Amino acid sequence: MLLFFGLYHQVQGDDKIPVVVISDLYFPGQDVGDNFDILTPYALPEIDLKGVIFDVSEQYRKDSNAHAAAREPGYISMIQLNYIFNRNVPCACSPFVKMRNINDKMNDLSPFQQQGLDLFFKILKDSKQKVQVVSTGSCRLLAVAYNRNPKLMKRKIEAIHISAGASSDVFREWNIELDTLAAYRLLSSNLPINIYPCATKDGPFDKGINNTFWSMDDLSFVLDMEPMLRNYLVFAFLHKNRTDYLNYLESPLSESDRQQFLQYQIDLWYGSGGKHYVWETALWQQVAHRKLVKRVSGENFLLPEKEMVEGDESFDEGLYPVTIHVEPSGLFSFKRTWKRSNFAIYHRNNPEINQQWLRKALPVLYKSFKNK
Repeated sequence: MLLFFGLYHQVQGDDKIPVVVISDLYFPGQDVGDNFDILTPYALPEIDLKGVIFDVSEQYRKDSNAHAAAREPGYISMIQLNYIFNRNVPCACSPFVKMRNINDKMNDLSPFQQQGLDLFFKILKDSKQKVQVVSTGSCRLLAVAYNRNPKLMKRKIEAIHISAGASSDVFREWNIELDTLAAYRLLSSNLPINIYPCATKDGPFDKGINNTFWSMDDLSFVLDMEPMLRNYLVFAFLHKNRTDYLNYLESPLSESDRQQFLQYQIDLWYGSGGKHYVWETALWQQVAHRKLVKRVSGENFLLPEKEMVEGDESFDEGLYPVTIHVEPSGLFSFKRTWKRSNFAIYHRNNPEINQQWLRKALPVLYKSFKNK
């Protein structure tokens, strides 16, 4: 019997892109970027969000290992979003513990920790189209799923997009560190995988041509978003842990919360300064086939290609095929190839220009999101 939250969401048109998200979305947020980025598949009209599976690591459920308080899987955040968008996107948990060996199927875990795998397989089996899989945490669920049913994954997955790793094999990035054997297992597979490295050799807060990191210097646009979406993000950024989490969405935003949000700094959590750090924008552009565009007027947008007009300049970025060499430590290296490969890596021509354009384009996109 499946116990995951929510009912299975049916396809809403063959033109939509079916997507499953695997995210280390916690409540309260560990990295509020996960709460921020999950708005994208809910709100983009191109995306048919089939389900969200929580990537949970046992150590971060403990007070002694968290920044401010213990955290649990992000069910409340999902309830809030389903309420806002009048949806019933299902969600469930993946295993809390690391893989014990590369062939681990984790069949001995509790039924609760099996629910994410049950949901994942159900979505693949039921989808009429091949599914895009977005992974923004560890590779654990995908590695265990591959150990259990590689034929189904090969048959029903269009591409796996993983936000993890570094553009250099000398730095082991956070999402890889969460479960190194899982990363090794997945990157040793024959599945179609697009890699969007979070870090460079100098870490996750550096910008390079093959990683996706960029930073926002102004979050005030959030206060101009649709009221319920605004309140959802303020609730997340302020790490609120209230029992009236739906009422908060519908209530006027208090002046004290408004001011506290405007004073929010990422260094409360990371010690690196800035307003907000982002790693997933490039991934969602590729999944939704959106272009980062500069208009003749100097304005920047994230647009479907069909909405581009004469004079628009498209930012030079994308995916190119690579070969991958991965170690059991989870560290991997890549080399561009002109032969067919099941692996591709993200690249961008100019990281600084990329950040400049995104700092203008993403607020426009988020302010366009509407409640449904």
